[in-house]
Amino acid sequence: MAGLYTYVRMLFNSEGIDPKTIIPLMKEVGFEPSMGVHDFVHDWGKRHVRLEDVADLALKLHEKLRGHNVQYEITTVR
Repeated sequence: MAGLYTYVRMLFNSEGIDPKTIIPLMKEVGFEPSMGVHDFVHDWGKRHVRLEDVADLALKLHEKLRGHNVQYEITTVR
């Protein structure tokens, strides 16, 4: 069985947090920097993941980024 991954793509603007400062915040939520189409990835490993688990992660991310004036897109794939 292939692993499950949640990816985040960011859109920054000059009025918000700078891209370098966002990295430690993303790591606090459980995401690692990634190069390519997506900026960050969360590897769920081999554990059983429910939709609720992904929603909880997205909520943590949303709360962590609140007030930083950055837009993001979340994609979870197997």
